[in-house]
Amino acid sequence: MSDNKRRAEFLGIPPGTAFARLKKQILFSLLKKHKENFCFRCQNEITDVSELTIDHKEPWEGIDVELFWDLNNISFSHSKCNRPHRKRGAAQRKNFFRLKVWLGVPNTKITYLVHLLIKAADGMD
Repeated sequence: MSDNKRRAEFLGIPPGTAFARLKKQILFSLLKKHKENFCFRCQNEITDVSELTIDHKEPWEGIDVELFWDLNNISFSHSKCNRPHRKRGAAQRKNFFRLKVWLGVPNTKITYLVHLLIKAADGMD
């Protein structure tokens, strides 16, 4: 029997799932210890590990891969607060991709600047 099969049988779930849950519990414990367990979206306390999600402050997909890895772009949110943002972000990414194609702009920092201009224009409604 392989190590993964043996571990899955013992844990009752795949080892990858178990380690992901463990990492999330460790992260939540550290956030609470340092009083950082507050939602980026609603500013309320995140009281349970099941509510915790990692959230990107600025959308990254289709804009700039560096935004995905940028720790300054990372925040934490309740799962219920992060979901509506994801749906809105998908529509923005689709429109942004159309604009990039129309302008013929490659996926560079310039595209991120265009994204910021679009975001600023959205706020002027």
